[in-house]
Amino acid sequence: MIPRDKYNVKRLSIPIDEPFAYFTINYRHYKHRICPSQGGQVKAVSAVANSAPVWILAKSNVDFSGPASLKGKRIAVGLAPGTSNTLLLRLLQQNHLDPKKDVKIQEVQNGSELGPVLAGQADVAVAYEPQVDQGVGQGLKVIYDFTKDYPQYAFSTINTSEKLIQDNPDLVRRFVGSINESLAFIRLHPDIAKQVARKEFGSLDGKLVDAAVQRMIDSNVYPANTRISPEALATAINIQKFVGNITGDMPYEKVVDPQFAAQQ
Repeated sequence: MIPRDKYNVKRLSIPIDEPFAYFTINYRHYKHRICPSQGGQVKAVSAVANSAPVWILAKSNVDFSGPASLKGKRIAVGLAPGTSNTLLLRLLQQNHLDPKKDVKIQEVQNGSELGPVLAGQADVAVAYEPQVDQGVGQGLKVIYDFTKDYPQYAFSTINTSEKLIQDNPDLVRRFVGSINESLAFIRLHPDIAKQVARKEFGSLDGKLVDAAVQRMIDSNVYPANTRISPEALATAINIQKFVGNITGDMPYEKVVDPQFAAQQ
């Protein structure tokens, strides 16, 4: 594992407006803390999760040849305005399907999307990992992969205040450096990453946890490094515009400070 004291970065808490916390990770900060029109004084300094880690599952007997096949289906998905819900609505719109007329959406608590499908109350489920591979382990099949639609998507980032960047850039550099090494470590040593995940999700079958981690690696949900590309940010902003959280433009240089990731 990476030595804890190499970067001398202590475990930090959120949110960043508390005096004891320097960094935050939360997609909602794009609106409330990064967006200039919302008075944001925060910059994204590191990627954490890239691409859209959302998949659609169904029982093996469900006919699916593409998004148009969702017409008439009962769809279980997490509560709005969660990302899985948003991506589903966007997919429907892009394929000229009315979410109120052409499908029946059943919103459920995040993490319980598989239940309605397994109980026969829904035809498909929109889910994250590890629920995806839990479903596969129970006989469901993955019929749609949103990571292929959004290969570059700043799904979550490390954010910090402009004040900290100005007052203590070395701390930010060390923190981003530790994230960068962690991301590289996942790819270089996936077996150890899976061991860590098994401990985190100790109540789940270890083989399913391994499969979930591998799927996240293969889908580039765990990025190769901490760099936030302009394409990844643009995708994230466009998703927020679709929801209605953001209305104006958010130039890359106003949202991201790339200097620390570039140093890695």
